[in-house]
Amino acid sequence: MASILLAAVAGSPSSQHLPGREPPCYLEDVKARGKFSLGECKKLFLNFTTADDVQKLGFAIQKTTALREIVMLEPTIDSAGAGALGAGVARGGQIKLLMVRDAIGLDDSYSTFSLVQGLAASKSLEAIRLINCSIGASGAASVAQHVMKSGSSVRHLTLEGNAIGDEGTETLAKAIGKGSPVTHLGLQANGVGDAGAQAL
Repeated sequence: MASILLAAVAGSPSSQHLPGREPPCYLEDVKARGKFSLGECKKLFLNFTTADDVQKLGFAIQKTTALREIVMLEPTIDSAGAGALGAGVARGGQIKLLMVRDAIGLDDSYSTFSLVQGLAASKSLEAIRLINCSIGASGAASVAQHVMKSGSSVRHLTLEGNAIGDEGTETLAKAIGKGSPVTHLGLQANGVGDAGAQAL
């Protein structure tokens, strides 16, 4: 049975990072002359990444085995970048956490679909946090279809602040009812009403 959060809770999975003491790498550490080289970087922390850089990063991630966590704040993600990022995480070795916050572009349902379709192929990804990305009910449907299906490696899913509403919440609830492996689902600040809450 999944634990579901509709309101912020201190110490909840949505407010924690995976354990580890390695300092993060930043954009200037991994990008030179327009190309990404991740080397032995285990944690990648990026601010205000452009759509072009998101796409290049997706391709670079496929060539690394060291990377474990990716945190992106206010990136611009178009459908090409979303597809490349999703595929990169799936093929990039041992990535366990992807967190994207305040993204521009994931309000386009095809971009969200492209991202989660790629993520679904990962065998190592344990936590996805899409926070304030405006994915809406259609994005929630893509998440339910791809990363909440049986056989997924994802256990912690945070979709806080995404205007999912009752329609999206009901779709996610159906995925849980079908035996989704997700054990923690964060749905804070999504305008969930009585119908959505009842579905959960």
